[in-house]
Amino acid sequence: MLFIFGDVCLIFEAKTRNKVEPTSKDWISAKLREGTYQIMRNYQSLVSGSVPNIRNSWRGKVSWSSLGVKYYHGIIVIKHDSEPYDPRELEPSLFSSAQVPIHVISLHDMSELVRFKNTPWDFIVYWEFRNIFGRVNKLLVHREQSIYWGILREWMKLAKAQGSSFPESKIKEDRQFCVAYTRKEICQL
Repeated sequence: MLFIFGDVCLIFEAKTRNKVEPTSKDWISAKLREGTYQIMRNYQSLVSGSVPNIRNSWRGKVSWSSLGVKYYHGIIVIKHDSEPYDPRELEPSLFSSAQVPIHVISLHDMSELVRFKNTPWDFIVYWEFRNIFGRVNKLLVHREQSIYWGILREWMKLAKAQGSSFPESKIKEDRQFCVAYTRKEICQL
């Protein structure tokens, strides 16, 4: 699945397990390799021009080149039971050799995330900030809430590192809104 907003494309791959018991590291590693391979294959197809059109359920057939995509992120959504882990420690070569940032998130954490990042702009900014945040922090699967709050703490620094052209007052305002909105949503549980 593709999620495109502005000049950013998120390429999603879903990996599921139909067993309730805890998942082995071998299964997780295999799914990480499979998901990364699929994301990179799709990325190559899109940037090489071998996919001239995509099909959109609302707009029908859309010319890929007309969308103006410049930036890509791969996201593997994985449904399984395991202890928290940083996928980059399980399969370091996958992540170091990938041509686009690859994120891994549990299905449960993804469903929670979309409650707080529920506009296309917020969703894209989150993944871009998460990529920068992950350069110096662990990105534990099953612990997205910790990553989320870490990103909010580092919001100003991440915005600058990402190259935001917004004035500092606007960046602070966006951060304050995210914090207030998140706290309101948590209180409604």
